[in-house]
Amino acid sequence: MDQAGITIILTETDRLIARQSLCAADIGNEASWVCPDNLRDESFPNDLILNLADMISNGVLPVAANNLLIAQKNYEAAIQSIEILEKNLEYALENR
Repeated sequence: MDQAGITIILTETDRLIARQSLCAADIGNEASWVCPDNLRDESFPNDLILNLADMISNGVLPVAANNLLIAQKNYEAAIQSIEILEKNLEYALENR
């Protein structure tokens, strides 16, 4: 497996751990929108970042929400890096 693939796996793992931590801390059921019964099989909501930012600004589980926010941003950055890498490789191969 290449470095980019490893980075994706690591950021996905970080994101899952952060989600599990948020859900474990959610005794008031305030994050039920991101805490399905089966965390591994459920996709992340499309509005994840906006909802996490709202939670942080409203003081709702701010540390756990911030950890998931950071993990999500790192995951998105890793995906973008792979996309750029693939485009650059394609460009390089076309211009040999």
